[in-house]
Amino acid sequence: MAKLLKCILIAAAVSLSVQYGTQKCFANDNDNYGLNLQQFPETYDYLKNTFISPLHFTPSDWNKVGFVALGAGICYTQDTSIRNYFQKNRTGNSDDAARFFMHFGDGSFTAAILVSLYVYGEYNDDDKYKRAGMLGAESIVVNSILTSGVKLTLQRPLPASGLPYDTWYPTWNSINDLAFPSGHTSSAFAGATIIATEFSDTPLIPVIAYTTASLTALAMLDMDQHWASDLLPGAALGYYTAKKIESMQTRKSTQAHRGSSDFAFFPMVSGENVSFLCSYNF
Repeated sequence: MAKLLKCILIAAAVSLSVQYGTQKCFANDNDNYGLNLQQFPETYDYLKNTFISPLHFTPSDWNKVGFVALGAGICYTQDTSIRNYFQKNRTGNSDDAARFFMHFGDGSFTAAILVSLYVYGEYNDDDKYKRAGMLGAESIVVNSILTSGVKLTLQRPLPASGLPYDTWYPTWNSINDLAFPSGHTSSAFAGATIIATEFSDTPLIPVIAYTTASLTALAMLDMDQHWASDLLPGAALGYYTAKKIESMQTRKSTQAHRGSSDFAFFPMVSGENVSFLCSYNF
């Protein structure tokens, strides 16, 4: 009898349904972070809103931008000296450590961590882990696009190119030849910020997350992959992108009860079951 009831419930969930209030109950419930097709336009919205957000900056926001610019400017004047210092003191052990921490700025490695968080949350029905994995992945995607856009706009060569620190717009073959801002650093800080925010109730986790991201940035100097002035803007961009997405998701969740679009179609993942749902709000 129980098995029959379960089959009936699964069949009902799989069937396409039209009902009032389904969006609130399934699609935008504050505690639901299951994968669904709405993540694609949602990620686009995050990208668009993050990109245009400077148009709505407050004086306080611009002050923060100024401090980042000041810090990057100071590093810029010392780029050659800082590079020489790191390369002079570079050792086999420092290279081994740098190669290890560089993984945390690599998109595929970061994605594996985030997928693991999401899978763990799905398996254990833990929304905190699912949210961290989902928002982390979206932050990495948005941050990567924004970072690439800045790289292509400013076109600063890597120090390993042999060109001086103040060279801009040289001949280049790949986006991987461009330095400003540091993509590894921005990616590391985007992921670290999501993890630190979602697990802030455990004080040690933010410390570990931001320490790892900082060591990832320093690894770029050891491996001669970036100038020092590439790092702070990269860290700031990754941090800001993640915080912006966190803020938009929180605002979206608190407004979920107001409803959204009239029509929605998405797969729902719950425990061992996968179902598809179609809803229409009257």
